[in-house]
Amino acid sequence: MSRLLRWDGSEMDMLTETFIRSMRLLFSTWTKHAAVLVGGTLIVKGSKHAPKVSKWLILGSVASYGWRVFASHAGGHRYFAHMSFKTTKLFELLLAMTVQVSASNENIVYWINFHEFHHQACETEDDIHTPWRMGFWAVQLQDSSANLVTTQEGLERLFRTDLLQFRYLNDLVWLRNRQLEIKACEHLFWLLCGKDVFFWGCLVPNVLHFHAIRLTNSAAHLWGYRPYVAQFQSECKATNNWWVAIFNGGEGWHNNHHAFMGSAKHGFMWWEFDWVYFGLLILGKLGVVWDIKVPTQEVLEARYKGSSKRDLGIKRLYRLECESAESKRKLTAQPAAWLL
Repeated sequence: MSRLLRWDGSEMDMLTETFIRSMRLLFSTWTKHAAVLVGGTLIVKGSKHAPKVSKWLILGSVASYGWRVFASHAGGHRYFAHMSFKTTKLFELLLAMTVQVSASNENIVYWINFHEFHHQACETEDDIHTPWRMGFWAVQLQDSSANLVTTQEGLERLFRTDLLQFRYLNDLVWLRNRQLEIKACEHLFWLLCGKDVFFWGCLVPNVLHFHAIRLTNSAAHLWGYRPYVAQFQSECKATNNWWVAIFNGGEGWHNNHHAFMGSAKHGFMWWEFDWVYFGLLILGKLGVVWDIKVPTQEVLEARYKGSSKRDLGIKRLYRLECESAESKRKLTAQPAAWLL
């Protein structure tokens, strides 16, 4: 087992390392999976110790899940990894903290520093989550991305990257170093609301979010259609998968994303509903986000692989969608003064 490292590259003392590993286990994805499995079994058996089931608890669970998906994909993915829109410092911090407590354990540093490497090395031996090399279940159950920044190689790559801009450094180092404390505060909050709220508001959404976020790299690289040539790697097998998009906030339109990774919008056709992008448009109206990036007509057509009459018709639909998104972007060009 490799030793945990501090941000300066030095090794932790054994007591500190043991404590951190214990806390990571306590807050780990698999602990939550076990808790949900036990709670679900008690519910099915009708045990008096089982978490209560009500429409309000289930609605709250859906809302908690929806926010986690939005924060991970609008925040971690489209903002921190690809800078596809701009936002205020307050909302940036809110997104970052939500990502830090997510069950996926993919912290902000992962999104900023390592995610683009997936685009560059997609489906190659260097890709850290390709189902074509590793298999579906290995990617779907993978929980190692957070460890990338605890190794010496990860730390060295982090600090020499151009992606880690100076304006992020202090805040992100603080968030990363305080990840366990932030997770502890989140769990304490839910526990103070009662065991039923803790189960439905924290545990269940965390487990669902863990699997939803991984479907993008597993199912959406195996099943679906591929209208575009990807950036960086033309061999990339990312697909547009409708059922992944439903659960994952529009991230299932993954071929679109690999072709236009800087776009805040992943769904271009009318049937490619992207509810994370829809949420960004609403926030744009409120002045919380602005300068939302979408691809131009010329860029869309340049990367489209089709050439038949039917394909040309699809091109026109893509163009209309793009023009509509571009006009909406112009309406969100300035932030709200009260949020600056």
